[in-house]
Amino acid sequence: MNPLKYIGRHDYTHTHGYAVRIAYKSTKITHHKFFSDNIYGSKNKALKQAIKYRNQLVQELGIEQYLKSEVHKRLPRSKHSKNASGIIGVHPCCQIRGNSELHYWAATFEKDNKRANTKFSVQLYGDKEAFKKACLLRFEYRATLKVYRGNKFPGRIPVPWEYID
Repeated sequence: MNPLKYIGRHDYTHTHGYAVRIAYKSTKITHHKFFSDNIYGSKNKALKQAIKYRNQLVQELGIEQYLKSEVHKRLPRSKHSKNASGIIGVHPCCQIRGNSELHYWAATFEKDNKRANTKFSVQLYGDKEAFKKACLLRFEYRATLKVYRGNKFPGRIPVPWEYID
């Protein structure tokens, strides 16, 4: 269970606190409330109030089961903390929808000065082919792949790449 589900931290120049935001399909209403560190006296007190409000709202909406479920399953991380696959800009994804898990390989890149990403389904292409497609797309936009040493990949990297430390 994620103890901070529906709760996000906001740290801006003059605004610090926690926001509770629940958008639920059946009500078609987004519930949002901000808990300022300044108003509640400290970061911890604001968080406690945000959790209390979230729990009360979840109970009122009758969606306690969603508080217990995980939307995204965490995948094992590589040795480098900035990356989950060992290749910068290419990473595995897993989403849980209902009783099924959807696995992807995703490539992140810049297109027209905006960040973009594309996912390649493991169910559709297979693990090796989805990985290759993600590597090819990342290479197409970046002209190189940077790889951390010691990682194992589901297939051969199909484009030129270089090790980084």
